[in-house]
Amino acid sequence: MNINFTNLFKNFEKAVVVSHDAGGAEVLSRIVKQTKIKKYFFLSGPAKKIFRRNKEEKFSNIYETINKADLCICSTSMDNDTYYDAFQYAKKRGVYTIVVLDHWNFYKDRIQSTKKDHLPDQIIVFDNDAKKIVRKLFSRLKIIVLQNPYLHEIVNNILKIKHNRNRNKLRVLYCTEAIKKRVSTSKQSYDYYKYNEFEALEFFLKYVRLLSSKEIEITIRVHPNEELNKYDNIIMKFKNLNIVVNRKSALTNQIAFNDIIVGCETYPMAIGVSAKKRVISSIPPNGKPCALPLKKIEYFRNLIFSKPISFNQVGNFDNWPGKVIFSKKEVIRKKTKKEIIREFEIEEWGNLLKKAKNIKNINIDKVDQLQNPDEIIPYFNRNNFFLNTYRTVNNMHTSLYRNILSKYISKRSTIAELGAGYGLKIFSIAKSKRFSTNDFVCAEFTKSGQEIMSLLKDSINNNVKIGFNDFRNCSISKNLVPKNSIIFTSFSLQYVRYINDDLLNFFSNLKPKVVIHFEPCYEHFSSDNTYDMMCRRYIDINDYNKNLLSSILNYELKGNCKILNVQKKVLSYNPFLPISIIEWIPTSK
Repeated sequence: MNINFTNLFKNFEKAVVVSHDAGGAEVLSRIVKQTKIKKYFFLSGPAKKIFRRNKEEKFSNIYETINKADLCICSTSMDNDTYYDAFQYAKKRGVYTIVVLDHWNFYKDRIQSTKKDHLPDQIIVFDNDAKKIVRKLFSRLKIIVLQNPYLHEIVNNILKIKHNRNRNKLRVLYCTEAIKKRVSTSKQSYDYYKYNEFEALEFFLKYVRLLSSKEIEITIRVHPNEELNKYDNIIMKFKNLNIVVNRKSALTNQIAFNDIIVGCETYPMAIGVSAKKRVISSIPPNGKPCALPLKKIEYFRNLIFSKPISFNQVGNFDNWPGKVIFSKKEVIRKKTKKEIIREFEIEEWGNLLKKAKNIKNINIDKVDQLQNPDEIIPYFNRNNFFLNTYRTVNNMHTSLYRNILSKYISKRSTIAELGAGYGLKIFSIAKSKRFSTNDFVCAEFTKSGQEIMSLLKDSINNNVKIGFNDFRNCSISKNLVPKNSIIFTSFSLQYVRYINDDLLNFFSNLKPKVVIHFEPCYEHFSSDNTYDMMCRRYIDINDYNKNLLSSILNYELKGNCKILNVQKKVLSYNPFLPISIIEWIPTSK
């Protein structure tokens, strides 16, 4: 790659230079500075300050000046169309056009937003990744790869700066950018990114303490195109953090002084990588991947999701620890039949049914999105606590269920869920190719739950039967569950306060191949550690079942069943309600 730009201009006498955005202006100003040809500057926004040292002629009518020139060279912008109008006009007038690309995204919109528009004569990029992106979009376009003069200069300056590193502190520079405003000519905006700059900053600040046990100092550098007070409302939410907003200090000093550089996909992150700093992308979960093609950039979401959090940290992300500790006996809401009807028939599944009726091309994922927002939640997984999105944790549950059920299926096995709710588990399981030839039975107490599952029935290719069951009076729709079915329950027997032989006989009388319970198990929580005691208290507060395991063990002692396998405290959505897995088969006397 070449850093001598003189040859770019050897065949030209007069150049119109158009620039607006800071990043493009930093690069373009250094390119044109090396040439001695006459230059006319049309500058706006942050570019005015960046080009301030140039003493070349400035003008007010860009089109008249293009008519006098033989070159139009522009940096690009997603917020200002002046450069685009300029090189389009220059092409019509036969003036040679060069477009300088200083970033890696929205190339199509920056270069040719519609097929009717003209392509520039030449593109300048600064790495082979950018060249490949342009070449894929515009195979015949002339592309030159140069060394980035701005990056080269600023990195050298950063490496020259000496500063004392405080080993007891972690200094973080957060660089913002206007993602929400970035709407391309192809109408890509939030739907394209799946997040905005406000969500990214709040996501980072909410979980930044998980980065280190050290004291963390955060400097927020607001992008030059943004108002300085743009993020004040978010910052006010985190008064417990050491945060300052500083755009006055030079970027070189800020990058040199800080240990970590953070942003979504802003150019200072690329500078940070070149300056051998640790660089983290704050793009939230489910957001579009970072456009910067730099392998050393870490994702903040992966960092906080991959490592366990301590039991003491759970309370930072969930209200239940406080509720469990300070709860009183009188707050317990008894799980009576009337209460279950209120909670599920009317409020939960009843409201969900109204929304589900309006879903086009309905499937379980769309219904679940209505019921459960994809928030970050603390969860329990085999003796450790983690953070992740609800959707990811739900997929972990589904995968676990599929693996357990797979031990017992044959091609024509029927899989039946009793107490199926609105069908989240059984319809999620049915999506897997492993179960493509199996029939499914969904039994549910509430009418609204049954109606939702009836809407979902045609979303899968399997044969699905839907009916009623009530654990409290051991009843089920006649002939709903075929003999030799694989029967399972999930977070449903917890609503049966006391399980007796009548209920276990109810399962046995269905003549199943196996019965599997994915249920919280009170007996698996000991009374000799704080976490288990809090789980017990959580079950007490919610009036959930306390004798699932002991009832099945007693049933086995009487010769009525054989327990095949028991797994303790495996996985949870709620950190205080992990499921155990109990697999058993009836035995004939």
